[in-house]
Amino acid sequence: DNNPILDIPREFFMDMGNLEDFDCGYCGLGPTLLNGSMEFHSPALKFIYLNDNGISRMESHAITAFNTKSPSIIRMPDGIMCDCSIAWFVLTPELRGSVKGYCPDHTRFDELHPEDFQDCIMKDPTAESSTWITSDQKY
Repeated sequence: DNNPILDIPREFFMDMGNLEDFDCGYCGLGPTLLNGSMEFHSPALKFIYLNDNGISRMESHAITAFNTKSPSIIRMPDGIMCDCSIAWFVLTPELRGSVKGYCPDHTRFDELHPEDFQDCIMKDPTAESSTWITSDQKY
């Protein structure tokens, strides 16, 4: 927490199978949380805190391998763009109530309607950094 991080190497969290809480507030992760930045592999993970990082956009695979079987909380920064980059949790019923934050217009994430994000699903994303999600994406 409160530690500026320039880059999180891919697979950084691979060997952290017992990680329960990831608190990285004020770590300077923004403005864009890139694909593979938060690739968690811990069934024990309960809390991800990413507030106050200047994050305004997330690529669709920025947070992956999240355990949907436990009551986990992801605290996202307020003001993150509420576009296809957040469809990964809006369209996943197990995650909708667990991801906390606000859109730039002050709409709470849990107030977003999944039907508004249906156009974000496509079979073949055009690029690695695409903000589209695939219909078979796993979280």
